[in-house]
Amino acid sequence: MNIVNFINAIRFLVGYVLLRFMGDFYWKYVNKNNPIKIKDRIINPRAQGYLELMASITPSSEYWDVYKVRQSLHSSRYLYSGFKVNVKKIKDFEINNEGFNIPVRFYEPIKRHDSYQNSALVFIHGGGLVTGSIETYDSFCRQLSSRIMMPIFAIDYRLAPENSLEEIQSDSRFFWKWLQNNCYKFDVSNKKIGLCGESAGASLVLDICDNINLDDNDVKPRSIALIYPPFVQEGETNSRKEIKKIKSIIFNDALKWFEKIAIPDKIREEVIARNQRFDPTFFPPVFLLTCGFDPLRDEGEVLLKLFERKCVTVHHVEYKDMFHGFILMPVIFKHTKILCKDLNSFFWRYLK
Repeated sequence: MNIVNFINAIRFLVGYVLLRFMGDFYWKYVNKNNPIKIKDRIINPRAQGYLELMASITPSSEYWDVYKVRQSLHSSRYLYSGFKVNVKKIKDFEINNEGFNIPVRFYEPIKRHDSYQNSALVFIHGGGLVTGSIETYDSFCRQLSSRIMMPIFAIDYRLAPENSLEEIQSDSRFFWKWLQNNCYKFDVSNKKIGLCGESAGASLVLDICDNINLDDNDVKPRSIALIYPPFVQEGETNSRKEIKKIKSIIFNDALKWFEKIAIPDKIREEVIARNQRFDPTFFPPVFLLTCGFDPLRDEGEVLLKLFERKCVTVHHVEYKDMFHGFILMPVIFKHTKILCKDLNSFFWRYLK
């Protein structure tokens, strides 16, 4: 380990301890004279501490390596996930999609809600279509299943750059179709299943629903939740420009790195063209979460306007003081519990 890496390791250790154990009063005091702002939005002081810490120890994206980024995200779950919420049963299995075995994890809560005995939720993880896994999001799925008192199916899809966007999308589409014919094995009705996706996973939820609109034989989800979804636009949105100006937030660099790998220039125009043709007319009720300090914020608001224009029932919530990716850090940010509460209210209403 060279001296720079050693210093960064010490800096991270000290910063992590402070983030984990110091009260909100400490972070308000530390950042009272230089809070990060975007117009009327002021970032959560603890979130500012986290972002500034990560910006100080993270090398430029030109030095990032896919394998190392995956390993870093996978390992960080031990630091940020906290204790695992108990569930009644977890079952891991695989289904084959044209030679690829899609890993699936089924979470059975300790008790299903009496009014929703046959309801369930499918969760599709984020990670820019490049990183992320069932294991990475295990803590969140446990917490959500326990909170909503419904089973959850979490899936692992193929990742870029080893696989194309079409192959990635085919995995989530295939699982949805498979589930319609097999959900009875889990005491679930195919007419009472919701979809929930975080970040890149939200884009896969949109893709599933968009394809269902074209195929009348597919069963539609009862409702869907989109957690800070990407929705690539032709030009650079204001939220991307605003975040780019804040030196202590590295998400613009990260976003460009992920997009370069998952949707390279040769297919980017196809993605933009598809988004421009996107028609959610027959979509089920939607829960849409955006964050104030997220370069994808405006893309979520483009979706919001589309839903409203097409008279889709949509429940939009903005966590004005938070940033992209917070749900993986429940031991630091209370907002993960708040999100589970918000999702609980939404799905209880629309998964009857």
